[in-house]
Amino acid sequence: MSHASRRQDSTTTVDAASESFLLTTLTAGTYLLFYIMSETKSEVLTFDNYLKYRLVQDKDVGREFERLRTKIEEGNKSLRVELTTTEGTLSGGLNRLNNELGKVKVDLQNLKDEVSQVKAGLDQLSGRSYNKMRFLPQHNIAKIGAYRPATGFEMPSYFPGTINEFWKLRLQQNG
Repeated sequence: MSHASRRQDSTTTVDAASESFLLTTLTAGTYLLFYIMSETKSEVLTFDNYLKYRLVQDKDVGREFERLRTKIEEGNKSLRVELTTTEGTLSGGLNRLNNELGKVKVDLQNLKDEVSQVKAGLDQLSGRSYNKMRFLPQHNIAKIGAYRPATGFEMPSYFPGTINEFWKLRLQQNG
């Protein structure tokens, strides 16, 4: 039995003396082989014909798997490129944020230094005002600290507690 194949759009007709075969394209692109016996002559499908038709099906299924594999690989490649691009964009954004965060930290430290300096100035002013109102030798006086840019506001390790102690220090320096 000789078979001549013709492929037309999504169907293929195989002509034989009394039988025809129809390959129909399914939605996934695979081919399903339908054996339709002719009404004029009934014939049993032989093992050889079964093997031939099975080989055609196997080739079609193999091609479809190969097509799907290729399509999946192309999609994966596209996703990898997109992921690399997105990762680069995020990395660049993260670097910019880190730079800005560094600038904010420097600005915050400068602000803290300025606040410490103002606080030291207010403490000195308050201490001097308090000490100016003290005039009797037994009156207590306030410690007056100093602001140093490297270390901040510092109180002296020794500061006289009364006006009398303060004048004793002044007399020792002059004498």
